[in-house]
Amino acid sequence: MLNEWQEFLNYTEPVAYRASGKKDTAWLGRFTFEALRDFSGMNRILTILARGFLFHAPDGTLLPGDPRERISFAYDGLCAWCSIPERRGAPHEEWQHRTDFAPLHEQFPKLVDEEGWGWFGRHFHRAMQFALAHPDLVHKNYAASAGKLDKLFDQEWRSKVLQYQTESLSTLTEGAWTIRFDDMIADALELGPCAARSRSCRRNWQSGLNRSALRKCLPISCSPWWPTTWPTARRTATGWCSL
Repeated sequence: MLNEWQEFLNYTEPVAYRASGKKDTAWLGRFTFEALRDFSGMNRILTILARGFLFHAPDGTLLPGDPRERISFAYDGLCAWCSIPERRGAPHEEWQHRTDFAPLHEQFPKLVDEEGWGWFGRHFHRAMQFALAHPDLVHKNYAASAGKLDKLFDQEWRSKVLQYQTESLSTLTEGAWTIRFDDMIADALELGPCAARSRSCRRNWQSGLNRSALRKCLPISCSPWWPTTWPTARRTATGWCSL
């Protein structure tokens, strides 16, 4: 079974920006280059993060009590991870969504720095800069496109972070088609803690449940392995068996 806490750490701990050759992609962390380029798989990643905030203590142990009481904490954690400083000189009304969550640095020091750069933004730029600085250690097309992606990232990511904050009941077009922090937290709550569900599914397997039925009861993050390059279309957590 997948270790969901290790998955959480893969997206929140520092990445080693090194490579021994073109086949070594340690400098990308848990991502593929294509996933960074297209922001694909963000729904899965944000759900993993939300589950970490909702169900786990800082040391990875499962938290007791109702996870719904930690929804605000999970929302802030996602904001911190996605944070990016505002565009200089850009007017900003009090009612508008923000992209700079530097005030959350004290609460989430690993996820956002004092200047408002979140974990993902820092990782993206460092990965692209590694590709530019070491063209002999990365694939040729990665090195060729890294510079352009590095320049375009800030504007594109600010737009994404604003969309992620769209209200769930918004009738706006972008609200109807994008993924949202609210969606990912709701999916995380419905899936529940991976460890508990894994044990339940294992008991059902031992009781004679066939393989296809077991597959239906496993949540996405408990499957043997899923790639990080899913499309960004919304996925609903429905159809889980009653455990």
